[in-house]
Amino acid sequence: MRHSLSQSRLEIRVGPATMTHRLERDGLAANYNADYFVGSGANGRSYLTAIGGRLFQSPASYYTARKAWDLSPGFEKERELDFDRPISPDCLYCHAGSARPVPFTLNTYESPPFDSEAIGCARCHGSSDSHLARPFAGNIVNPAKLKPVLRDAVCDQCHLGGEARILNPGRELRDFRPGEPLENFVTVYVFDQSASQAPFKVVSHSEQLAASKCARQSGGQMWCGTCHDPHEAPLRPAAYYKERCQKCHTAVSLAGHAERAEDCAGCHMPRRQAYDGGHTAFTDHQILANPRARRAVESAGRNLRPWRQPPAAFSARNLGLAYISVGERHQVAEYLNEGFRRLSAVQSDFANDPAVLTSLGAVLQRKGVPREAAQFFFRAGELEPRDARHRLNLAIALAEAGQADRAITTLEAAIALDPSLRDAYMLLAEIYEKAGRTAMRRQTLERYLKFMPQSIVARKLLQPISHE
Repeated sequence: MRHSLSQSRLEIRVGPATMTHRLERDGLAANYNADYFVGSGANGRSYLTAIGGRLFQSPASYYTARKAWDLSPGFEKERELDFDRPISPDCLYCHAGSARPVPFTLNTYESPPFDSEAIGCARCHGSSDSHLARPFAGNIVNPAKLKPVLRDAVCDQCHLGGEARILNPGRELRDFRPGEPLENFVTVYVFDQSASQAPFKVVSHSEQLAASKCARQSGGQMWCGTCHDPHEAPLRPAAYYKERCQKCHTAVSLAGHAERAEDCAGCHMPRRQAYDGGHTAFTDHQILANPRARRAVESAGRNLRPWRQPPAAFSARNLGLAYISVGERHQVAEYLNEGFRRLSAVQSDFANDPAVLTSLGAVLQRKGVPREAAQFFFRAGELEPRDARHRLNLAIALAEAGQADRAITTLEAAIALDPSLRDAYMLLAEIYEKAGRTAMRRQTLERYLKFMPQSIVARKLLQPISHE
């Protein structure tokens, strides 16, 4: 396959027990083993390569419906394809079993990186230890028997993406256990608008279903398990889902159809292209009476709201972080300013919160005051000295503030903590280039190639500059 924007070519080579992804650009080539894949294959699969104890995503994914290879989601606008997109534990949480991340790193894992590669029973039913010791129904979580808010949280942990997912202080998504409120760990924020107005996203099943007339009129009884058997895929999907529809929609209501209705979901829950879903389509869970009447133009809402309220102590903090997260992703100054205003109002309450400090610093840097931003990044690094990302943020601010020597020292510290941090090497090489220190620039790029020897980006930068 070819990617015109980066002028790259990707080729997939499959052997008896191996798969290799080959990337070619600018007369250079790189070959990476596909060590793992994520995705059930229902819509597609993405592939991961393991380098130096770290996991990176391939730019190539397989899309089942089209039976074709194409770019992985998010790579479409890349001007320089490479195999350097890090895969974090949060990325793996909903696509794999139990990962073993190294604390305070972006994508470093123990060996092996997974306790279990496939998602297991515990994800929905909680720990099985007591159940295995004394097997009976009462000592294992059955989501269907939980209160609706706790029942839905089991599904929402992976099927409610929202516009921003903000962790509570000191929490990780993998801390969540079935039977507990999801908001004790993470708050999901959505735009304050109806689902029919929102851009159609891959992980928005919970939002769509909640907006459906079926769910709204069920008094909280309808949930994912009403229609889906999480343990087994139906052999005849159209008939299977029609039977579930008819539990509420009797033959009397079906009589109004102009033609015999055999595939309820196919008409009322059509597959649509998701704006963030790469090159495939996903099922719309709004269950519209007339999907053809859907508004052609979808717009983003102006305000964010929590799907469910977090603990009161984190309400203002989490909302501020959500606005900044959305503002950074969509490059919207209005959201950045709103998030900064909200976080500034509660800054004294979270003076030792790395997430708050980092977000405030990020907005200040965008406002063109890198010296002030550096103070926040420095403090975040003091609180989490093992996290190389804080030092990278600080170095970027120092470089923009004209403090090249301090930026160099800080970048070296970041690289010492994480030798895979590509952006640290690239900024260091750029600083040396601006200072006319070409030998140090070359040495920096060569150091990166010791970790990532096939990097086309670094090898291209090391080639002699043509004067033609």
